[in-house]
Amino acid sequence: MNTKTFPLLLLLAGLPLFAKAAPVVIDTVPVRDAGNTTDTSGYGKVLYEYRIGRFEITIGQYIEFLNAVAATDTHGLYHLGMESEAAVAGVSRSGTAGSYVYAAIGNPDRPIALVSWFDAARFANWMSNGQPVGLQSPTTTEDGAYTLLPPFNHVGFVKNAINPNTGRPPLWWIPSEDEWYKAAYYNPTRNGGAGGYHFYPIQSPLDNVPYSAGAGGATSPDASLAGNFRRDDGIANGYNDGYAITGSPVYPTSNALAKVGSYGLASTYYGTFDQGGNVLEITDGIVNSGGTLYRAARGGSWFDDESIMRSTFRLNLNPDTEAVGIGFRLATVERTTQRIRFATPRRSQLGVGSRFTLGVSSTSGLPVTVTSSDRRVLSVRGLSAKVKRAGRVILTASQAGDEFSLPATNVSKRVRIR
Repeated sequence: MNTKTFPLLLLLAGLPLFAKAAPVVIDTVPVRDAGNTTDTSGYGKVLYEYRIGRFEITIGQYIEFLNAVAATDTHGLYHLGMESEAAVAGVSRSGTAGSYVYAAIGNPDRPIALVSWFDAARFANWMSNGQPVGLQSPTTTEDGAYTLLPPFNHVGFVKNAINPNTGRPPLWWIPSEDEWYKAAYYNPTRNGGAGGYHFYPIQSPLDNVPYSAGAGGATSPDASLAGNFRRDDGIANGYNDGYAITGSPVYPTSNALAKVGSYGLASTYYGTFDQGGNVLEITDGIVNSGGTLYRAARGGSWFDDESIMRSTFRLNLNPDTEAVGIGFRLATVERTTQRIRFATPRRSQLGVGSRFTLGVSSTSGLPVTVTSSDRRVLSVRGLSAKVKRAGRVILTASQAGDEFSLPATNVSKRVRIR
């Protein structure tokens, strides 16, 4: 078959055409200090270590997701405002259902906006499933970290203990409200090392009100206290002039989003950026307000004033809400250490011509690789060893780790064959 005609044949056959997506790599930071104290708000205590995105999910990352699973956008992962809403426009769509293709408008390193909790959950599923390409189905977007079944208008979806597609815990998820809160506000060095919380998601020693400023805060009195949010003091001096990026109190008719991480001096203690401002971030928290259940969102956006960035504020969202100031970041596992157990081969096993099984394993349960320093003396295939002749050899066991486990320290055994 002429491969140049293959896409055309797919279209003629009515089959969806998926663009080849580049792998999405999410930069994360470790959040340690397990079992930290709870804040006075009642949030922030986390009993385990985990990792969270250093940055919000970007337009570029979301485009790769769309091109992988939204050639036919069954569940509306794309919002028309991603192209038409000037303040947050970043994604264009061309083609027709079955052959949609998505591309960036402007800088793809800005955060994606106009997404709902369901969009974030499907992105987490896709990441947990290894970024597959295909229709929106249980193996791509509808199962994984979350099992999503209609109707899609309530909060009764919880993170799975096991991803049905991998048989292992989900690798990515929407952070719980406590996970998000701790990463944003907790600082173990506060209160003389006893730990404590900041009022804003920046490391302000005195919990000063942040400055609204563009250019990564360079035009503000202190770039370590700056962010992309709305604040107007009525003085045109390069900061607190209204919307941070445009420097005007008038609602933006052009881009209002900052490149993620551009406020490089205004990180949290754990090294995240933009948890205050840029986009309000969806969490996995569930809120009961007057008998109605909502998802919790935190951190404020380019559209909000500084009060929304405070640790005392949360916004209750319907899970299907999509708005110009709403985005998300993901959390993932903190890889655990593992050890290799390697039993020294017994002398009775080391006769020339003998075969035996190496006694080696890892505490993670992952397979161990064993290599021989001299295959002419002793060869290894899998965990099966064959003694070929007299001599000395070093057997080295290694385990490279995976998404859940760190690489193990190699273990070597010196073997003498007489």
